[in-house]
Amino acid sequence: MGDAVEEGDWTSESVCYHAVDGRNSTVYTTSGQTAAHHSPVAAGCFSQLTSESAQTWSKTTQTRRTKQSSPNSSNVSGVEGTKEKRDQFAHIAEAHSQHIADPVRVPRCVLAGKQHIERLLRHASSDRLHLSQREALEVSAITDTTPPVTKESLKELELPAIQNNLSLRNDLCFDHELFFQRISGSKGEEKQWKASIFYQCLAVELLAYAHQLQGHCGRRWHSQEHYSVPPRLPAFFRALRDLLEMLVPDADKQDVLERIDVEHLVRMVRIGQFDASKFSTWLCQLLMAHCAPMRDELAREMHKKISSGAENNDIDLLVDGLETLMSLLENMKLDVANHQVRSFKLLLIADTVPFLKDCFSKLLESEQLDLSSAKRWFDRIRSRDSHSGSADFDCFLRGLVEICSLPLAQPPQTFAYDKERLQSLQNDFVDCAQLHICSNTFVELTLKWSGRAPSNAEMEEVNHRVLQLTTNEEGEYEGPNRHLEEVALELGRAATGASQNITSRHNFHFDAQYAIDLLQARFQEQHGEIMSQMTQQLLQQTRAHSAAFGRLNTLQISNLQRTWVINRSSKGFPLAPDIEDISRRLAHVAVIHWEVWSGLVYLDS
Repeated sequence: MGDAVEEGDWTSESVCYHAVDGRNSTVYTTSGQTAAHHSPVAAGCFSQLTSESAQTWSKTTQTRRTKQSSPNSSNVSGVEGTKEKRDQFAHIAEAHSQHIADPVRVPRCVLAGKQHIERLLRHASSDRLHLSQREALEVSAITDTTPPVTKESLKELELPAIQNNLSLRNDLCFDHELFFQRISGSKGEEKQWKASIFYQCLAVELLAYAHQLQGHCGRRWHSQEHYSVPPRLPAFFRALRDLLEMLVPDADKQDVLERIDVEHLVRMVRIGQFDASKFSTWLCQLLMAHCAPMRDELAREMHKKISSGAENNDIDLLVDGLETLMSLLENMKLDVANHQVRSFKLLLIADTVPFLKDCFSKLLESEQLDLSSAKRWFDRIRSRDSHSGSADFDCFLRGLVEICSLPLAQPPQTFAYDKERLQSLQNDFVDCAQLHICSNTFVELTLKWSGRAPSNAEMEEVNHRVLQLTTNEEGEYEGPNRHLEEVALELGRAATGASQNITSRHNFHFDAQYAIDLLQARFQEQHGEIMSQMTQQLLQQTRAHSAAFGRLNTLQISNLQRTWVINRSSKGFPLAPDIEDISRRLAHVAVIHWEVWSGLVYLDS
């Protein structure tokens, strides 16, 4: 199954997953949000046997063992036994349950400690016109019986989907270290609270079955009041079966299908005959045989929660184990997808330009894309530079450098899949200009207070200190402008040779406020001039790198850039943005973009 990545959008078409930079991503895990309420009515759902059903269980067990001992019988016994056993239990199931798709009758007495779910159930059964938007979403979630992880939700991690993922194919060309992880941000939070509601409702459903078996709970005064809740257990078992069938090899698929008979398992839960501990043991052994080694601990955790929950009649803990089970299956699929990306990435990168041209050409032919504004953008640049006799690509390069050097500039629609890359280049360009202003201010302060120009070693030391001050705890560079006072005090300290241990402006023997005011003034005075000078420098260096990249194929350019990134990173962190790095990255974008779009849009009459 390949090596695993640590737990952790694929934006664009993706709904549930995204790819991130393997070097800079913040890895995370999904934490269970199931309620921790322990209910006394849980007894019976997974371990309690009635006298009649216990005798039937004993007889069935003997039948199963006899069948196992026969050399001619096929070994299909396991967690829930054989077909003969299922037939014997059929009359018990009919006596204790309705059809598995029928709504679950949930008495109010089993909702003690679950006020949030009870409030949502009350809203769902009443007029919804008065609900807020958030309450309406929650009510919608409580009526949705789809598990948080299903074969359908993981379809974008299948190999054909990976091969046809426009964002991935484009981004992989610029970063070899991409891998899939769960979606984060607002979409990730929405997915988490929907999952939380699902598992809380699943716990309520199991409590309702246990209450039906027990017949009483000591709260008779309102036990007749109830809510009708759509069942989630059938969908859960169905999703579990489909996910296992997708993840395990062919040799184990028949075993999965035999053991996870959805209708039979649901009926066994309803009559209190489902052996959750034995079922989780089988699952743990099966998954540990096929998951990456780093997932073994999660498999054991799942088994421990489910077994302990069943043995101690703690349904919330048991459901927490079921949530861990689904998280494990999701991680296993992510591991498979990331292994496939690593295995095929060189082929995918080499085929980037033909693939993108073919996809976008079909979209244009079907009139699903209107890129007339991009065409006008290029025509305007070419018309402006026509007097210089510049080639078409050079005109395009000038326009791209302008976008990069203007923080508020919006690229044309053809850069939709490079928008974040260009935004990163814009930010780095501004930061580079600000660092240049900091260096100029340091020279000015040193001449004023020390009567000499700083040495190269002093300049390097100050630049390193400024980088440290402007990098947050997550290792992200934030720029001098957001830490102006700290940077100004560091420049003044270095200009006078003061100790680095001095942290308060009141302890400096120089005019700290003067240093702060000077740096702020220089940012306002020199920013435009420095940006203009650096824009010309950026254009020249981007031209040079574009000419070099133009003689290489897509994979060669990507490998060359990867080597550059590795060598640059070996110098240590934090890394200061510089024109050389910005120009190389911009040239990479320019060359690939021009090969894809020049004939489709820019030069198309």
